[in-house]
Amino acid sequence: MANFLPSKEPGRRSQLCLCSMSFVDAFRHYARAPMIREAVERAIEEMPADAIAVPDDLEEQVKYYLEENPESPWEEAVAEIVRRN
Repeated sequence: MANFLPSKEPGRRSQLCLCSMSFVDAFRHYARAPMIREAVERAIEEMPADAIAVPDDLEEQVKYYLEENPESPWEEAVAEIVRRN
């Protein structure tokens, strides 16, 4: 159910309020976000660096990606290589 909340300022458009459940969902989302960030940070700290296998030809893969995508930064190349593996 959609309702419009009237604006308190003359000439300003009203805001769309889908329903109170949207507020509840949004509240929970924003409340959970810091908890999730903390959990991820703890997991990263606990994971040994050598737990991630790095391709022997990583530099060559990055160079190839950048040749094919010259406007991309090298970080994007590395991220794409990770996604492919």
